[in-house]
Amino acid sequence: MKLNPHVFALDDAPFTKEQSFVPVVGVLVRAPMYVEKVVSSRIARDGTDATDVLADMAAENIRRTATAILIDGICLGGFNVVDIELLADTTGLPVMSVTEEEPDLASMENALRKHFPDWERRMGLIRRIPLSPIKAKDRTLHCCLAGCTQTFARELLERTMVQGSVPEPIRLAHVIAGGTLDGRVGGQ
Repeated sequence: MKLNPHVFALDDAPFTKEQSFVPVVGVLVRAPMYVEKVVSSRIARDGTDATDVLADMAAENIRRTATAILIDGICLGGFNVVDIELLADTTGLPVMSVTEEEPDLASMENALRKHFPDWERRMGLIRRIPLSPIKAKDRTLHCCLAGCTQTFARELLERTMVQGSVPEPIRLAHVIAGGTLDGRVGGQ
């Protein structure tokens, strides 16, 4: 892996239940924190289009420069589940969903059962790739990995952790996505 790998990080913007669509921000970062490009798109709230939208965003904007794709969690825009294996196959890049806290899969399944007729398909995508706890610097992150090993993931996380509890590219995508709600960018 290069000393300063390019990482394409993605996160959704805050949204309300009244919104039909949710903005998604992608940030191409040369690790650990040099921003090269910021792009956006949108996905259906609680829809099924996240994987296709992220694949399109990657195809149009990272042109073989990225080493990997990092996503803030496996679900965006509510329960629009990303099929990270399909995204890795489509883009030819390793894909990692990353969370600070271990997700409560039982609560997720209960919510899906209650609100979605296709809850089994969505839950199947969530459970298909087991969570891997990966220690990077002094933090343990919970990751689902597609197209890469735990060794690769650990090395990438080590190179992208600056301070705080998430990789800097994900933090940048989160901060920028947060600015889409009220026009202000910044904060935690």
